[in-house]
Amino acid sequence: MFRRTLIAALLATSPALAQPVAVPDCTVDGVLSDREGLKLDVTYRCRASQPLSFQPTEDRAAQYVSDLKVEQRDSVAEAHYRFDLSGFARAVDSTSVAVLRGNSVLATLGGWLLEPRGYDRVPVIDIRMTTGSETGKFLQGRIPTSLDGMSPRNPALLAMADVQVKPPIKAHSIIAVQGDGDYHKGRDGLVTYQSAHVDYVESEFIVRSFHTCLDNPATIEEVRRILHQHLKELPPATAQTARVGSNNKQPEAQKGEP
Repeated sequence: MFRRTLIAALLATSPALAQPVAVPDCTVDGVLSDREGLKLDVTYRCRASQPLSFQPTEDRAAQYVSDLKVEQRDSVAEAHYRFDLSGFARAVDSTSVAVLRGNSVLATLGGWLLEPRGYDRVPVIDIRMTTGSETGKFLQGRIPTSLDGMSPRNPALLAMADVQVKPPIKAHSIIAVQGDGDYHKGRDGLVTYQSAHVDYVESEFIVRSFHTCLDNPATIEEVRRILHQHLKELPPATAQTARVGSNNKQPEAQKGEP
């Protein structure tokens, strides 16, 4: 009952229906983190002169609530708790309550949101959710931009930089640097050499060019050199198959076609 009425109360305060915005009785701040499964850290703040308790509306949810603490003073009740969203969804496995699909969870409010009991009516609740991931903190609710994608503070880039190339794969670097000076201090117009350089590659080739150097003859020749080097290192049978494939001529009917 609480779940259905809560959703109705939230819809009734939607700006799309041009209704006056009610002052919420409670605010809920939830932080979603993905350490060892999805967890919710929830903080409830409710205006109430009468004593309140916070109880799950879904019987199966109780065992997934931990660290519940409730304090009430000066007509404000505050509750903190953690909810194991992944564990709950895995156990319930119901599309009407909560389901786990891969690392994602689809759950109703009543599945994880405790009910503030003690009101003589259905309370109006304002819910705000944020992600606790480093990327979420970095973006602060913004849509990622191309500048975010190049920021040295971008957690996704920092995580990718720590990923090593897995043997037996071999990596090579082709780094563009403008000008004729010391390339160690140079840049390609967008990225510095020091930012592009990594230590784990088999070879590093400096091409004197702007950032977009894919059509530079020197870049093309270096890619060709790398491919031929890898071809020589292949087992004989594999190398022979690769050579035959690369030497196949176009069918006569396709000559002249783009």
